[in-house]
Parts: sequence; structure tokens; C-alpha cells
Amino acid sequence: MKNIAIGILLLILLSVLLQPLIEISNVMREKVLLSSAMNNASRVARDSSYTYEFHRDLHGVLDLETFRSEFSEVFQSAMEVKRTSTVGNTMIFTSDNDKFHPIHITLDFREETDYLTVTEQTTTIVDITAETKYKFKRRLLALAESAGFDLDYYLIEERKFILQVKN
Repeated sequence: MKNIAIGILLLILLSVLLQPLIEISNVMREKVLLSSAMNNASRVARDSSYTYEFHRDLHGVLDLETFRSEFSEVFQSAMEVKRTSTVGNTMIFTSDNDKFHPIHITLDFREETDYLTVTEQTTTIVDITAETKYKFKRRLLALAESAGFDLDYYLIEERKFILQVKN
């Protein structure tokens, strides 16, 4: 009887210890998912919003509205989210299936001109930042979060795209 009690105690202890490790693997999976969605959306948006009229003069110029709309469309399909609002350069996405807290994506566009070259080449730099609070999947940590413990963990991804034309 004593061995059965020890076995049950060990089983409970192991399940309590393994839940945070499983949650860590879920966090890593969601970071990879967010990162790949941002990469894919950024590449599609960059390729579709490039203005080819400036290509002859070696200027890397983007159509900003096309970039925003293409990025939003691809990101929505990759993450299964919907864009709920846009304030300036910040877009807010909410999850269709309640997997994520709202995702805030900030797009920062800069155009820089290199006056040292003969052609005064223009380069467009896009800084993309995505931030969301992680939603716990395992029951133990979800209960701890709902009980008021400060378990906030944020998933933050940053990307920088530099568009310039080389001759």
C-alpha cells in the first residue's frame, strides 16, 4: 500500500513539473509561427509594393499603402487572425479561434537618400515589430494567470527590411 501511495505521489509531482516544460515548447512553437508569418507577409508585401518606375534611377521606393494592405492580407491568412483596427502605422489583429491575445504590429517606414553617390540613391527601410501577450494553453498555468498571478509573457518579433537597388 505504501508503494502505491508513493507511486501516485510521484505521478502527481511529475505532472506538475512537466506542465511548465510543455508550455515552454508551446511558446517556442508560437514564436516560430509568428516569425514565419511575419517573414512571409513582409516578403510578399515588399515584392508587390515595389515601384518599378524608380528602378531605372536605382531608387528603392515602396508604395506604403500597398505594403500595408498586402502585409495585412498575408499575415491574416498565415495566423488565422482578422485585422480589427488600424491607428497610424499600428495594426491590431484578433484571433479567429481565440488562440492568441490581440497582436499589435507596428510598421515604421523611412526613406534615406545617399547624397554621396552620383545618382543620389534612395533606400527604403521598413521596421516591423509584432507584439502580443502569450495565452497559456496548459490548465495549471491558465488557472494561475486567471487567479491574478503576474505571469505575463510577451511574444515580440522584430524585422528590418532594407530595399535598395544595386547596379
